[in-house]
Amino acid sequence: MLVTDLINRRIATIDEHDSLEQACRIMSLEELEWLVVTNRENRVAGLLYWGDIRDLPPRQRKKREVSELMLTGLVLADRKALEGEDAGGSPLVEGYATPFMPVVVLDGEAIVGIISAPGEARGTSPLYS
Repeated sequence: MLVTDLINRRIATIDEHDSLEQACRIMSLEELEWLVVTNRENRVAGLLYWGDIRDLPPRQRKKREVSELMLTGLVLADRKALEGEDAGGSPLVEGYATPFMPVVVLDGEAIVGIISAPGEARGTSPLYS
């Protein structure tokens, strides 16, 4: 199995200044556990995890921005650099991608997908199964 086989290409983006309510809507409609957060220049600014917002009261979701809860300091990987790497021995997968800090995969500046955890293949979030 190649590292690129682990990339979940089912992604959606949200602006860092959008409300958490909007993020919940997107996650629910798209059945996603993560949203890629972009800044005004449309570059990756962070990630928003469903688990961090699901228990917030609706009033808080309306008032608060995505930037308040997004994860920053992400691991970004170039898709071309991952091609041909064996997933079993890749330090990228073993050392960086965890259920709590996924790797965002880029092709230049375009977002290709997310590797959420070692061994997690493409598919829908277990939250919605």
